[in-house]
Amino acid sequence: MKSVILSLCAVLLLAGAAFATKPNAIVVPKPPAIVATGVPAIPAPPVAAPVAPVAPAAPTPAKILADLQTVSVLVKVDHGSGSGTLVTRQVGDVTRSYVWTAGHVVREQMKSDKTFKNVTIHQEFRYKGRAIGSSDVQAKVIAYSDPEEGEDLALLEILQDNFRPATVSATFDLTADLQEIGTKLVHVGCTQGLYNSVSYGVISQTDVDLIKTGKMFDQTSTMAYPGSSGGGMFLEDGKYMGMLTRGGGAGLNFIVPLRRILPWAKTMGVEWALDPTVKVTAIPKMCDGTEQWPQGGSILGAIRACIKANTKAAQAIINKSARPYFTAI
Repeated sequence: MKSVILSLCAVLLLAGAAFATKPNAIVVPKPPAIVATGVPAIPAPPVAAPVAPVAPAAPTPAKILADLQTVSVLVKVDHGSGSGTLVTRQVGDVTRSYVWTAGHVVREQMKSDKTFKNVTIHQEFRYKGRAIGSSDVQAKVIAYSDPEEGEDLALLEILQDNFRPATVSATFDLTADLQEIGTKLVHVGCTQGLYNSVSYGVISQTDVDLIKTGKMFDQTSTMAYPGSSGGGMFLEDGKYMGMLTRGGGAGLNFIVPLRRILPWAKTMGVEWALDPTVKVTAIPKMCDGTEQWPQGGSILGAIRACIKANTKAAQAIINKSARPYFTAI
């Protein structure tokens, strides 16, 4: 019995010594885990998806036609008229305006020294279809190509700064691609002097060697008559793709395509009148070396005179020709 008591005392003494080595140790009970019940989870904040830019709405056909009316003009010469297309460019502090038209429209303005008399650019203004006014301004020829030997093109400079805002300007299909047959076209021209008549058609054929000079035209079913010459031919989106210059009857007309106009413009130093990214040069080349003094007594002169007089003799002259001759309109 005594030995049992001594063993218990020894155990108690050893336990006390162990506790004494850590006199400040406090045992803190671990709290029980708290599980929330019935509390909705808080969702993570949403991540904003990138917003794609909204493309501007495509212009409506009515808006395109309104713009084409704005950039189309009547070109008046001494004994007749033609059509033209307006281009504006910012030059320093002023906006300058230019007009593309056909060479044969201004040919009779050529003087004996191969310079040109001024022409008149006529514009009419309408509001909701009603004529509300008009303006006339002088313009000079700054680049020219002969109708038969050259490209039948002319560029005019309007002799009034700030004639139109820089936003009033034709846009050009600078790809100058060969368009597919059947491509829809719009023509705006001053046929018979009637201001800015609109007509529709298609490209009927491409690369037509119309006057046997190797200069290719595109054929169109678009209606045009004398006075339409020099007027723009536009794609459905409003881009200028060529100039109407010749005709052989209703629905049989011919275009100098932009793929001919663009190289000529580069040669003449007037590429800026097609491409707004090219700087305007002060002194372009006036003529390309093909200019000829108009011969009033030639067969061609007789045809033109008959057409202007609106007589049947014009058709008689054409019928007597060795081959069909498509007149400048």
